[in-house]
Amino acid sequence: MAVSERWKALIGPFYTSVDLEWWLGLSEQRIRRRVRAGELLAVRDRSGEAHFPVWQFHPDGRVIEGLSDVWRALGERSAVEKARWMRRSRPDLGGRCPVEALAHAHPADVRTIVAMAAADEVTWAQ
Repeated sequence: MAVSERWKALIGPFYTSVDLEWWLGLSEQRIRRRVRAGELLAVRDRSGEAHFPVWQFHPDGRVIEGLSDVWRALGERSAVEKARWMRRSRPDLGGRCPVEALAHAHPADVRTIVAMAAADEVTWAQ
């Protein structure tokens, strides 16, 4: 089953597991392990197929630094909620979304964005 057009517009585009296997040279099992370890974000469609937001990768295939820290700070939120948080523009980031800020961030900026995620998680939990 394909990812809905709404998801594509909000948090896409996406790679499939097959795309990542080919591009990164990883086995499907290794990709699943990286998802479980919080190193990759996978959004599942209704059939359970994993889709990986393209924006979590640099053009050379490296995962953007700090993403796993942000995802941990966002706690038990769903993958879709985490992806939406990453793609929502924020005035406190000069109108950029967190993933845009992280893509070019210095370590201090990463800590700031992780703190923003943790603060939002506290707000959501209340």
